[in-house]
Amino acid sequence: MNPEYFDAQLTPLDWQQVDNLRKHVHSCGVFKKIDLVITSPLFRTMQTAGVFGSEGYTDRMDAVPLMVANAGNSDRPAISSLDYPPIIAVELCREHLGVHPCDRRRSISEYQYLFPAVDFSLA
Repeated sequence: MNPEYFDAQLTPLDWQQVDNLRKHVHSCGVFKKIDLVITSPLFRTMQTAGVFGSEGYTDRMDAVPLMVANAGNSDRPAISSLDYPPIIAVELCREHLGVHPCDRRRSISEYQYLFPAVDFSLA
């Protein structure tokens, strides 16, 4: 049980896949049909939910960021929540509630700082 895997984050390849999926979701029109996004309250799943945000967030926007810049030392820009569907983190959506480091998560207060637009009321 390697502690390095505690609440694992996306790898550079994973981020590339998220970026590609974001472009696809927006270009094919699926984005306009999504009313709600449910995610597990694990770091990597909330990073992946960034598919439904948009790049180019600035502090002057009239919305909180979906993910703050460099969340978890990701070296990634902030993701905008402007015109995005609501995202709710639900504890029971986790794959496992086990003892392995990858199955454990950070505190909700830490997540609320890193993912301000995500609703954690069910986590």
